Amino acid sequence: MSTWNRRVALWLAVATLWGLSSGTTLRADEPARRELVNGQWVTVTPPAPGTPDGELAILRRLVEQGKNPQAVRAAKKFLEKWPAEKQAEEALLLAGQAEMNQKRLFQAYEWFEKQLARFPAGPLSERALLREFEIAERFLAGEKRVALGFIRLDAEDEGLDILTRIAEHVPGSALAEKAMLRIGDHQYAKFRWDKAVEGYDQFARLFPKSDKYPYARLQAARATLASYRGVKFDETPLIEAEKRFEQFAQAHPAEAAQADVARTLQQIALRRAEKIYETGTFYERVHRPSSAVFYYRQVMAQYPASQYAAQARQDLARLGERAAPAPASQPAPTEEPPAPALTPEIVSVAAPAATEPEPSPATQPDEQPETASAPTPPPAPDEMETATAPAPSDNGTIIDLENIKATSRPGNDQ
Repeated sequence: MSTWNRRVALWLAVATLWGLSSGTTLRADEPARRELVNGQWVTVTPPAPGTPDGELAILRRLVEQGKNPQAVRAAKKFLEKWPAEKQAEEALLLAGQAEMNQKRLFQAYEWFEKQLARFPAGPLSERALLREFEIAERFLAGEKRVALGFIRLDAEDEGLDILTRIAEHVPGSALAEKAMLRIGDHQYAKFRWDKAVEGYDQFARLFPKSDKYPYARLQAARATLASYRGVKFDETPLIEAEKRFEQFAQAHPAEAAQADVARTLQQIALRRAEKIYETGTFYERVHRPSSAVFYYRQVMAQYPASQYAAQARQDLARLGERAAPAPASQPAPTEEPPAPALTPEIVSVAAPAATEPEPSPATQPDEQPETASAPTPPPAPDEMETATAPAPSDNGTIIDLENIKATSRPGNDQ
């Protein structure tokens, strides 16, 4: 090899080594530099290699240059060498950031948790918490967690757990408030109504003075209402939703007016009227005329202005009964209002409870008017064709609809 070729090869080797080492070591003769600190320019002496400050400077440079795997390895070596130094907090933070840069989000979260465990009130703890919140958001948005280096797993549950952990790290803080509200909003967006209610209720308990408190209560009421599945199912969510909206309107009249809660309550009232009426039609189908009459009278008494009361009046006339209900205790809408904003469409309503059992028809035929007061609350059946809820029987007692068969025939009325 000629002398010229040897020189070229030597220079290439030196350049290569310099490129590999650039940013990973500090030069002993590195000059001082000036930095802006608290509005003033000050001279900063570069840290010496082999010291905590010097090695931390190398770690920072690795992260800045995108050499993330090298940064994680350098952080581990730093923590092995100087585990008790104050610079260890930043080393942990930088390691977590390097993992985030590689989209190894759960591994990054574990680094931040180590940092918060060792330095719970450290000057960099807020940065770690903000990065944890970002990781949680990315998990809830659908990003996967990496396991064993290549397996990608769904991490929605991890995202929710991280938000809870953030609130535990800094209870009562603005970040904790944001994290807990995010849990309720996420469950609401996923149509998990029971979990959404749980999340909003927990927020309301923890942050009663928050400016988001009315919002959380309103969303909890909406989620409760959305959990009602229709006339064939349990009425409890509908009754609970009505109670929540009424309480919200009393406590937050301005917000209630803006959200048009009055219309929502009208909607609920109409659904409840529908539920009572449909329960009456069910008892007609299973040949329990006295029970059907009771429900028809009930819908007329409680919701006299509703379309279902008008239909019940016709049904009573068809059955030969006197359509004379007691005065209504509350008004009912005359038409179905549109669903409130952000509230999922509701299919139907539950029947309100009655108070006393109806008299036995033993002394009067089914065709005669019944003058008894309302019976003990008989919840309407969960299924209109195969009922599961108790109802007033024609002998003045409460019967178990579990025992009513779909094959019932006329003459089976007890």
